[in-house]
Amino acid sequence: MWQSSGLLSYEEPKATSESKKAGDQLEKNCSTFSCVVFAPIGHFIHEYRDEITASSTVIIAIFTAILGIFTVSVAGSTRIAARAAKASSDAAIAIELAIIRAEVGKLSYGTNQQGIGGLRHTCSVHELFFSNLGRTKAFPVEVQFGWTVGNKLPTTPAYPFTKIFQVNAIFEPDNNLKEVPLIEYEFEVSADIYDLLRTDSVNLWFYCNLIYLDFMQSRHEAGFCWKRQETFGAGTFRPDPTPSYNKKT
Repeated sequence: MWQSSGLLSYEEPKATSESKKAGDQLEKNCSTFSCVVFAPIGHFIHEYRDEITASSTVIIAIFTAILGIFTVSVAGSTRIAARAAKASSDAAIAIELAIIRAEVGKLSYGTNQQGIGGLRHTCSVHELFFSNLGRTKAFPVEVQFGWTVGNKLPTTPAYPFTKIFQVNAIFEPDNNLKEVPLIEYEFEVSADIYDLLRTDSVNLWFYCNLIYLDFMQSRHEAGFCWKRQETFGAGTFRPDPTPSYNKKT
């Protein structure tokens, strides 16, 4: 009669039983953790849900405001940078532009026959001189000019005469004077104008406005004004700095 050798082992069922115990323990532990941690949190959230909602709204509003301020700040910085870039570009171009200077020529007094036995007393400026002190060429279009006899200049200059330049006229950047004859233009004055000027009883101003194009074909204007000074046997024009008559654009 044969007996069992006892080689059969029950280790596997034992392992299965231990795994089950471990699983039960883990489930128990998880359940305990949920009860200890999550249950109070859930209870807290449920009990203070209104306060939490209000606080969350405030926090979101604060962050939204901060984001808005940051966005505005970035936009402002962008605009400042853009303006700075434009200013730098404009300055670079301005350095290259023409710089116009002007001088006025001789003043003549004369008379013209007007009707039978009548005389018309006149003055005329012989010429204007322009020079370009800048780095690039200037292309003159026209020069407007006028004069005032009286005690003060009008607030706004009036230019009753205009002389147009030839199409190919150029003021080179060489500082040389370019003559613009004006002798054909006359303005009527009183018979005693010379004595009145010599005794400072009245003033005479001559002024002009040059319109020209720069090397980029942009339009510019340059205004100039002079006041007449008369002495015995001589006379001269002196610059008058009145701002409205000396505008540069």
